[in-house]
Amino acid sequence: MKRVLIVAYYFPPIGGIGAIRMARFAEYLPEFGWEPIILAPRNTPQPQDLILPVREDRVVRSRSVELSRLGRAVPGGQPAGAAGGSSRASNLRQTIQRTAHRFVFYPDAQIGWYPDAVRKGAQILRDADIDAIYSSSNPITAHLVARTLHRRGGLPWVAELRDPWSDRLGPDHPYRHHAERLQRKLGTEADRVVVPTPTMATHLAEVWGRRIDLVMNGHDLDGARAVAPPEPVLTHVGSYYPERQNLRAVWQAIRRLRAQGVLTRLRFIGDLPPALNRELAEFGLSDLVEATGFVSHHAAMDAMQSSSMLIASGFDGDDPLSLGVIPAKIFEYLASGLPILYVGNPHDDTWHLLADEPGCQLVQPDDFDATARAIRDALEPKSYARAASQHSRRARTETLARILDDISSPVSPGDD
Repeated sequence: MKRVLIVAYYFPPIGGIGAIRMARFAEYLPEFGWEPIILAPRNTPQPQDLILPVREDRVVRSRSVELSRLGRAVPGGQPAGAAGGSSRASNLRQTIQRTAHRFVFYPDAQIGWYPDAVRKGAQILRDADIDAIYSSSNPITAHLVARTLHRRGGLPWVAELRDPWSDRLGPDHPYRHHAERLQRKLGTEADRVVVPTPTMATHLAEVWGRRIDLVMNGHDLDGARAVAPPEPVLTHVGSYYPERQNLRAVWQAIRRLRAQGVLTRLRFIGDLPPALNRELAEFGLSDLVEATGFVSHHAAMDAMQSSSMLIASGFDGDDPLSLGVIPAKIFEYLASGLPILYVGNPHDDTWHLLADEPGCQLVQPDDFDATARAIRDALEPKSYARAASQHSRRARTETLARILDDISSPVSPGDD
């Protein structure tokens, strides 16, 4: 069996979709001929999901100097936000954090992981027979670690870009041009580049003039069974960004249905951004809202499956990076068999993915009537049979394994 060194900052016990993706790759790769060794940080400040299954005998943990903690305590040892803390101290903390994020954290706040990750990674290369290196961002620091190990060991390297990076920095950001050059260098030096959506793959292939591989997100809900809730509830799973996403058609539809005597609760599995809180209050819906805060992935899936309808939205904008987004939760939505309401752009990747799936209602952000009809239709318990196995994380891992096979196989003289 061949061995792959996976360089991933986001790995359990850190929670979230990036960590889940890496954990499932590590879990399923042996089925396809690859034994993973994971290089990950220890003692990070991110929320943890202790239920995610991990074989620690496959994980090498290295020290990370967490720059994101900078400014969390003000001079004098008074923790920011502590009882009795002054507004002056709070303002100082915020100023330090804003300044650090803009001028110090390059390429990201995880750069403090780089030194010990390289040291531990070099030790792995000495002690184990590694056939390939696979790194995943964000953070970009993971690629810097992998690139250094790739150069030192001469091993083939696959770089995965889960999310845009340099393109999302503002035009006036002091490191914007440095970030663009660095991202291009990483994307052209890696032997293969992997992204999770078709439009992102097409865009980077055109910009960088090279092959880009597609390994989409997936789910682990084969055989999932939805449970009808005692009262109608629309559920949104994961992050929502009010500044870049638009579900106002949903809020308008719920307000309209409420005026007609139809009450529908809104459940957010995850945190509720302050801007979204204000938006819901504007529509008079605050009393219908439930937010769980951060929960384990297992708990999130249980809550998701006790819903009347699952809702999601695309991102504002017609650029490739906005159109080339498929929220990872979409694949779990599909596997649940529940009705799905997607508010987005008919030209984006998520719309194309859902267009031919049963039980998926696709509406544009300004189509209030269609949104209200879709929600009303979902109030009667329904379940839809979908070909969910093609979107499983095991199937995605097989795609990744074939890429690793390609770059690690010696080229015969007649193969050129």
